[in-house]
Amino acid sequence: KANAILGNISSTVAQFGNLPYGLSKAGAINSTKGLASALSSIITRNHPINQSAFINERYATNLKNRFDTGILANTKRAAEFITGVGDEIATRGIWSAMYEKGKSQGVEDPVRFADVETRQVVAGRGIGEQPIFMKSKVAGLVAPFQLEVGNLWNNLNRDLSEREFGTLLKYAIAASVFNQGAIAVRGTPVTFDPGQALYDAYNIVSDESKKGELGSGIL
Repeated sequence: KANAILGNISSTVAQFGNLPYGLSKAGAINSTKGLASALSSIITRNHPINQSAFINERYATNLKNRFDTGILANTKRAAEFITGVGDEIATRGIWSAMYEKGKSQGVEDPVRFADVETRQVVAGRGIGEQPIFMKSKVAGLVAPFQLEVGNLWNNLNRDLSEREFGTLLKYAIAASVFNQGAIAVRGTPVTFDPGQALYDAYNIVSDESKKGELGSGIL
């Protein structure tokens, strides 16, 4: 499994899969500001993200330290870097977008707000945050990437029950754009695309209807 995943550009692209939902939740303006801010956080020591308990817990080292020549000189560690850096860049981008959202809403503690919102989007990996099955060796072997999938479904279900139709619409658009980019790079989509799912369902129903009409005509 490690040989198939580590250093695989296809796997690297998949690590950005949380971006469509996270940026949809934050909003277009906050996402634009947040992504620009996330880039500056790599070289800025006093950036607000450095105060984040969630980011510091999830990533023990600073992103710029990942480019250390000692890491890149080791083949396996370099492959781990190439595969995992996508998740960190995406998570930092989402966090910064949520931080901007908190500021725009006048939240008293935008850092904590961003921590809570980002953890909800990307699924926490700390002690007690993951289902026991997902931490088992069996799940690690047969379903290593289902934590994010399950978390996305929970988020979409909550948005639907709370009638957050604006977020769902923005997600559908963002997911479609992201998947088209992923298909261009790796040949397959990454995240759930509601628009494509509806289109596929329509084609299935349409094909079944045509088959039914053809069968009745023959009879």
